[in-house]
Amino acid sequence: MPHATEAFAGAIGWAARCVEFLLGLQLPNGAFPAGEIHENTGRPSVFNTAQILGGLLAWHASTRDVPALAAAHRAADWLVSVQDADGAWRNHVYAGVAASYHAHASCWLAEFADYSGVLSYREAAARHLEWMLRHHDSQTGWFDLAGFAAEKHAARRALTHAIGYTLWGVLRTSEILGRADGAAAVQQAAMAMARRLELAGWLPAVLDHRWRGHADYACLTGTARMALVWFRLYRRYGGAGLLNAALKALDLVKRAQPMYARDASIRGGIPGSDPLWGEYLYNAFPNWAAKFFVDGLLEKVRVLKDLPPVTAADGRFPGTCPVRCLQCRPGSPGGRRGSFCTRARYPTRWLR
Repeated sequence: MPHATEAFAGAIGWAARCVEFLLGLQLPNGAFPAGEIHENTGRPSVFNTAQILGGLLAWHASTRDVPALAAAHRAADWLVSVQDADGAWRNHVYAGVAASYHAHASCWLAEFADYSGVLSYREAAARHLEWMLRHHDSQTGWFDLAGFAAEKHAARRALTHAIGYTLWGVLRTSEILGRADGAAAVQQAAMAMARRLELAGWLPAVLDHRWRGHADYACLTGTARMALVWFRLYRRYGGAGLLNAALKALDLVKRAQPMYARDASIRGGIPGSDPLWGEYLYNAFPNWAAKFFVDGLLEKVRVLKDLPPVTAADGRFPGTCPVRCLQCRPGSPGGRRGSFCTRARYPTRWLR
């Protein structure tokens, strides 16, 4: 498939330009700027620095690019230097408040510690994981301080975007550090969110500590992010419910993707909200929503490829529903392409 090879080569070139651009932005102390470049190039950000650390790690793992590795070490050293003794970050963070979604910063320190062997990075990630678990509600699975602002923390509410960051960060750090308790805490929260998705048929943009919806729109970044969490937990624990939730989440995001827009800068993008005029990034198409959707689609392909072959041990044809439930009757929503029957022992049709 020459066209696929050419597309891959083009993607490598794009990634190289991205890395070159980022290296030009790194501050003398090793941090990367907060916010958007047209507004700020000098004020550092813990969260942005950690996300870029993850990108530099992936780039070096693929290319062995020496400047990228050196920049990654400088970024990681800075993250460790500005962490508070209890494991939280309170300086150089959005809105100036410690938050649970910063787990999506500490997980990149854990990843880089695993890659580089630097003990201080691992210790910093472990301190933050301990801080995170102190904010876990064992009754409901909720992680306090998950929202982007202090008022959300007080109300014990958060965008699914921030919840997805929180759960992925705790899960990956726990996996790297060998902390079964952290992974179990994420599983508890993710199963509660999967239940909300199953009951409502969609994922409200804002949830509270009892997993009740508080929005009339979906945050598509959060929906795509949760698909990745559910896929990861499915690989760890198994269970059709987790796989079902991940597949449904991606279908919900896919439904909002404008594939036939005349404007090429919109076509194929993922809106911030569904509907487009929802409160999260009103009438906008953030690049990170598309990024997490692509990640989810790639993981979907990998997960489905690894599924064991279906056999008709009980005499039924593979892919049929043994109980003919409402979800799988002809003409019902469950009979549509891309669905997954949660009652059947056999998957119906996974791929579109």
